[in-house]
Amino acid sequence: MKIAELKTMAVRYLHRREHSAAELAVKLQQKGADATSAQEVILYCQEQGWQSDKRFTSMWLRNAYAKGHGLYKAQQQLQTLHQIEAHLIDQVAAELDLDWLALAQQVMQKKFKQISLSDPTLQRKVYQFLYQRGFNAETIHQAFHISDHMSCEP
Repeated sequence: MKIAELKTMAVRYLHRREHSAAELAVKLQQKGADATSAQEVILYCQEQGWQSDKRFTSMWLRNAYAKGHGLYKAQQQLQTLHQIEAHLIDQVAAELDLDWLALAQQVMQKKFKQISLSDPTLQRKVYQFLYQRGFNAETIHQAFHISDHMSCEP
């Protein structure tokens, strides 16, 4: 497959939505490109500003946040599915300055309405729910601590 055809194909993919470099490479290879040609096209797209793993990561994190998913889940998906490096994810997450703790509290309150975290069975249930939504243990414990103080206030 010619480089010009691959560039056109890549631009079409990127026109529809953001793609990670790894995802774009897979799509180009599925259409018949060899690995070297796919990398050449991706480099070209990056030089033109059409493809950016940083921009893709930013989009992915904002979408995860909007869906009520935790940072841990988004990080795992970006690393495993899209081969985004951890330092880039951390950098973008810091730049976005999303309040993952506040999100964990919102998700917990939405799901469990009026809860008393004094019941260990309910605590495990809430913890498991938040963990499955992609929040790490530290964020969950902080959300518990804040909710516990809020429920004690008159």
